Amino acid sequence: LQSGQVGTVVATTGTTGLGAVDAVHEIIPRARAAGARVHVDAAYGGFFGLLAKRTDSTIDSAPFRAIAESDSVVIDPHKHGLQPYGCGSVLFRDPDVGHFYVHDSPYTYFTSDELHLGEISLECSRAGAAAAALWATIECLPLVPDEGLGAIVACAREAALQWSRLIGTSSRMRLVVEPDLDIINFYPVPSDSGPIRASDISTLTDSVFRTLMDDPDDPIFLAKLVVKQELLAERDRSIEWDVPTLTVLRSVLMKPEHLAWVPHLHASVERAVARNTG
Repeated sequence: LQSGQVGTVVATTGTTGLGAVDAVHEIIPRARAAGARVHVDAAYGGFFGLLAKRTDSTIDSAPFRAIAESDSVVIDPHKHGLQPYGCGSVLFRDPDVGHFYVHDSPYTYFTSDELHLGEISLECSRAGAAAAALWATIECLPLVPDEGLGAIVACAREAALQWSRLIGTSSRMRLVVEPDLDIINFYPVPSDSGPIRASDISTLTDSVFRTLMDDPDDPIFLAKLVVKQELLAERDRSIEWDVPTLTVLRSVLMKPEHLAWVPHLHASVERAVARNTG
């Protein structure tokens, strides 16, 4: 920023992998002082802004409250907005920005002098069903902190907090980072004492992943994430980095039903780790 060569700073409120939230409230004043605009990628975590309005918020509210001061923000209702894939939006603080996206053709015409989606949409032609579905959802489940979509997001957050606490008491699993939203990342440990090679953690992660998925009576479907050494090296000094990355387990607890399932999920993973460590 001090070089004067940065035009836009992008902050993220909920990364896809970790669900990590940037300090938007600290980034905006620094960028403003340097004459740079700020874009907030709230595609995943934007709906957690509902929890930021609660007096008993279980998230750090400051980054979400600061989104209103950004120059633009993207949010995808096809995640926590309960919409089909393809429902997303980018919003600009200054509507005049639309002039940069104006398109024209010999067969289009407009009856209004004001810019509208028909001439500035990034996707051009598309169905209106996604917009109608989002409207109907919000009519049924309002965008309020304690009810509607706010209550659903609160369940997702509580599920992540509960599972993170269970992992914190486990001798067989360790958190990558404390969850900022509703995404949990953790890894099984081959041994509860002494150094552990990163490659062994990855091998065990893959084995646990397959064991859970292939269980014919009670399959558990988790995801995986590749983590770089710089993220974990200081957090877990027992890891010997014989390879530059390791693979961890990842779970996105975005459905309200997940809250009741956390104890079962945790117990299932514990058994799978025990089975694969002898």
